[in-house]
Amino acid sequence: MTDFIALLNQNDIAHSVDPVPGIPLTQINLRDPDGNHIHVDFDTSGGDG
Repeated sequence: MTDFIALLNQNDIAHSVDPVPGIPLTQINLRDPDGNHIHVDFDTSGGDG
């Protein structure tokens, strides 16, 4: 996840990092060039999955 966030920052892509309450998941929210909302989910449980 940190590499992905670094890539977004390096390319000046606006985004938010949003932990999902109650589950070990963090969403990175951004918009594509057409303005469509995209979220990329990262498992933050610390397991192998």
